[in-house]
Amino acid sequence: MTMGGYTGKQIIVDLNTQKGEIEKIDREIFTRFLGGIGTNIYYLFKELEEGIDPLSPGNVFVIGVGPLVGSGLPGTDRVEISSKSPLSGGFGSANAGEHLGLGFKKAGFDQIILKGKSETPVFLFFHDDSFEIHPAEGLWGLDTCETVKQIKQNLQDDNLHVLTIGPAGENLVRFANIQSDCYMSFSRGGLGAVLGSKNVKAIVVPRGDDYHAPVSHPDLLNEIRKEVYKRIEEDPLYQATCKYGTMVFISKEVSLGEKLSAEYFYENNKIKPLGCYSCPMRCSHLVKINEGPLKGVEFRGGEVSPVRAFAGPCSLQDFDSVLTCSEISSKYGLEMLSAGGIIGWLMTCFEKGLVSIDETDGLNVRFGDRDVVISLLEKIALRKGIGNVLAEGVFRASQIIGKGTEYYQLSVKKVEFQVDPRPARPGIAWGFAQAVSSRSDAAKTHPLLEFPDSLPPETFKHLFGMGKTGENMGKIIEWMALSKGEKKELLGDPAEIVWQTYSRKAKTVQWAEGLSAIIDSLGICKRYSMDLCLALGYEHYSKMIEAVTGLDFSTKELKKIGERIITLQKLFNVREINATREEDTFPDIVFKEPLKGKYRYPKEQFELLLDEYYESHGWDVKTGLPTVQKIKELNLFNEICKSQSLVPKLPNTGK
Repeated sequence: MTMGGYTGKQIIVDLNTQKGEIEKIDREIFTRFLGGIGTNIYYLFKELEEGIDPLSPGNVFVIGVGPLVGSGLPGTDRVEISSKSPLSGGFGSANAGEHLGLGFKKAGFDQIILKGKSETPVFLFFHDDSFEIHPAEGLWGLDTCETVKQIKQNLQDDNLHVLTIGPAGENLVRFANIQSDCYMSFSRGGLGAVLGSKNVKAIVVPRGDDYHAPVSHPDLLNEIRKEVYKRIEEDPLYQATCKYGTMVFISKEVSLGEKLSAEYFYENNKIKPLGCYSCPMRCSHLVKINEGPLKGVEFRGGEVSPVRAFAGPCSLQDFDSVLTCSEISSKYGLEMLSAGGIIGWLMTCFEKGLVSIDETDGLNVRFGDRDVVISLLEKIALRKGIGNVLAEGVFRASQIIGKGTEYYQLSVKKVEFQVDPRPARPGIAWGFAQAVSSRSDAAKTHPLLEFPDSLPPETFKHLFGMGKTGENMGKIIEWMALSKGEKKELLGDPAEIVWQTYSRKAKTVQWAEGLSAIIDSLGICKRYSMDLCLALGYEHYSKMIEAVTGLDFSTKELKKIGERIITLQKLFNVREINATREEDTFPDIVFKEPLKGKYRYPKEQFELLLDEYYESHGWDVKTGLPTVQKIKELNLFNEICKSQSLVPKLPNTGK
């Protein structure tokens, strides 16, 4: 009997033969890994040939949809895509939502797996427990929005979700992303290039607005749904997040310029709020570009990531420029943080005389020049001129160009920084997480407990509607969905939030990793579950799972599942890119040079954080590797014992 929330089926498509096979997913897999990112990493670790080239037909592309999707609980709409990353060579995973997850469930599958490579460009249409393969030669070369429009015309159906790559994915740019319905992005790690390498232009599913997940305990579901909505709407940061969305992270004094604050965006570029499936926050936006080459263009956007991508590294000074580059990146299918990071690196090297104008195709690559950024985005997506080098990512590009440019590249395991950790708002934990995250990105980990204290007093008052006092910080701590033990472990005794200290920050990252893994396995959006003041905790997720699936997990059992998922991701990276302690680090420039003349990351503090992080996981501190004992404790030994290259590396003790 199928549990509530699951279809119980996966479809494995062999692109070589263009045939698919539907298989049942063993119940034990769900009880050990839940779904979404959990079952994705399980399948990748088990089925992927060790050492395979990420852009070869041997790579595997996995789509996973968690059991809470379509349950009516807030934000249960996320779809997780995983593969071996062309950028890092390690574990790559990304998710997106709006209403997307419901479409995959309506199609009939918890997991879709693509293997091999099609001889010619195709798109795949999954529906009614089956799939179709359609020719896509006529779509090759189209941007993401043109592709969505054309596929709907070809299938004579507007009620579809279309996941597509743009020219960047077709040209195997190592940080190409996948766009869903034009403006929802599966970002980081270059998974768009994996589809491009397989000659897959798009993946299509029906809209699932009428889909309702099968539920084991309807009364309990109604009860927990009311409780979750109440927690969200009473969260101290709820109103500000509804108004600004993720722009809340750059409000007032923490913005990058007068025309780059959340308030300026709200007054000048935001048209109206947009929301996702069954969520009260409506924290996305319909935005308008007021100046520049795309003046008058309206689209769904206005997230903080484009600001981090183009305002920080490239020094663009206004939202119109940032939104223009965001829109162009989305249509090309370029991941913005990597694109902005590598363009910023090129600007630094050009300014320092390490790269000449002859090497930049005649472009005067100066900071703050929007038109130069636009030109470089096109060159990267189409692999033209200098863009062919930049398309390899900042680490590889610096190795190709040389001449001292290597020192200025900012990446972790070949993945461009999300934020500079010297120090990183919203906190030390957020910056540190990039060094140890399985995909080298803090957004997957989401350690945001420090955020309230990272705000200057005026901004704190503006966002929270109260003064930044010890009493009010205490109210926020009291509000957080942490157990007494978690508060003591993560915030001390008495509990306090201090964002610019290093104490307990690595433990916070380890805790957040596990919780984030649970959320990504269930199909829940982190915007309300972790971006607010931690509105929900393990007890809430335990009730949600029981209500929908009928599975009864204690908090302790859920934490163990999260730890199992994170540890298997780590083991995947150890196997594929030798991700030991030596690899869990930042480039030398982070430890040697202050950022903007003010902030330097103390190397000795970083090493202590690594010690604390590995100890928190129960891994070996010297090597940074999970021990055989820990692997057995997490019931993972059967998964790893077949790996002849991995097992000899693993220490037998955690000392």
